Amino acid sequence: MLVSAQSRAECNKVLVVPAWAAGKTIIVKKDQVSGVFPTIVREAADNVNCQVAFQNSPPARACDMFEKGAADMLISMFKTPRRDEVGEFVPLIRARPTLITLETKRDGIDSTKQLIESSNFRVTLVRGHDYGPAFQDMITALKKQDRLNFEPDALSVARMMKLGHVQATVMVPTIFYGAIYDDERVEDLIDKLRFEPLKELTWRENGIYLSRKSLSEKDRVMLRDAFVELADSEIIWKIYQRTYPSSITKNSIMPIEKNNNDAGQPRLSRK
Repeated sequence: MLVSAQSRAECNKVLVVPAWAAGKTIIVKKDQVSGVFPTIVREAADNVNCQVAFQNSPPARACDMFEKGAADMLISMFKTPRRDEVGEFVPLIRARPTLITLETKRDGIDSTKQLIESSNFRVTLVRGHDYGPAFQDMITALKKQDRLNFEPDALSVARMMKLGHVQATVMVPTIFYGAIYDDERVEDLIDKLRFEPLKELTWRENGIYLSRKSLSEKDRVMLRDAFVELADSEIIWKIYQRTYPSSITKNSIMPIEKNNNDAGQPRLSRK
């Protein structure tokens, strides 16, 4: 892991970071938080001598905390206009949600339009997930058809699919895979899954948001630099490759371009 040249830097406060169960991406077991993104957050914070306190909060509540200034960071997030109003986005990886179903001999689906027209598919999504305007349009259309419901996490979605209550979901495959891979109630689904990219849901940057409300500008810029440095080093991409099989990452995760720190924001001097 990187050793930051800012080893003597220090945040003005303990960083409050909401966390929720999201497979191997975020693992929450009682008071213990681990997984891909918590590892990244701890590494970046350690590089600038900052402390982190994770709080178990579902995605919707986490976003509410962030908007109110009660959380310093949102992790494993896509860039959205609403979040941009209160936070600064730092891209760490590129990701793409896909349609996830149980394998059948049906014809393929390659667009949200086709999914909306497939009236035999009931869809369930994780509450609080947002993959942009096309995703929101899909939600609106499915609601009008009364074919959509929401669950608090990916594991709940998998259980609904196994029971046959719904036939499809849309999320980043690493989240779904991570939620079911070691849960005896649903791990038998792994070899039955079908992943289909939807053309309206394109590759997007995934990363973290730093609060403009609760963090000082000094702390925010310092933390931004620490995360950008990790992304530039490809450590984050290597963590994903170690964590997930290539069959899961190949169509859903890729590294970002180096030095892509959200529209060329200035970086701190390393002197």
